[in-house]
Amino acid sequence: RDKIVVEDVCRASCPANTHARPATTTTCQKDSKWSSNLNCLSTCDPLVIKEGILTNHGSVSDETLEPDTTAYNCQHYSGEDFEVNGNILEGTKCTYSASGLCGKDTAGFQYFTSVKALTCTSGGVWRGSGSDGDQEVTDRVCSAQPCEEFTVAMAKTLD
Repeated sequence: RDKIVVEDVCRASCPANTHARPATTTTCQKDSKWSSNLNCLSTCDPLVIKEGILTNHGSVSDETLEPDTTAYNCQHYSGEDFEVNGNILEGTKCTYSASGLCGKDTAGFQYFTSVKALTCTSGGVWRGSGSDGDQEVTDRVCSAQPCEEFTVAMAKTLD
C-alpha cells in the first residue's frame, strides 16, 4: 500500500532482545494521529538485582534474594510495568536504601551493595551510580561475606 487511512493498524516488529512498549499495535485515528506510541525497548538481565554473591568459608556462589526481603525499589520512567517476561525494561531505575541493604537469602544471610542506583539503558546495559561514580554493571551488585568463626583460648561458645 502507498497510503495509510483511518482505522489502519500498525503492529510493532521489534528486534531480538527488545519488547514493544507501551503497546504492540497502534491505530490511525480520524485526527491523523496514532492511538498510542510504539517503542522497542531493550531488556536487562534481572539477576543483577535479584541475586547476590555469597562468599562463605572460601566458597563463592550466586544466591537468590528472597522477594519479601529485598530493599530496592524499581520504577520505569513511563510509570508502566518495568518487568516483561522476567526481564527488566530499558528506562527502569532501581534504587537501594541508604544502608546499602539488598535483602536476604533463604539461609538468612544479608546482602549489601555500594551501588546507590542502577538504570537499565539502551542495548540492555545496566549502569550503576555509587561511590565509584557512574559505570557499566555486568554482574550482581549485592554480596554477603559472613565473618569466619574463630577460637579464643579459654572462651565459651555463645548461642
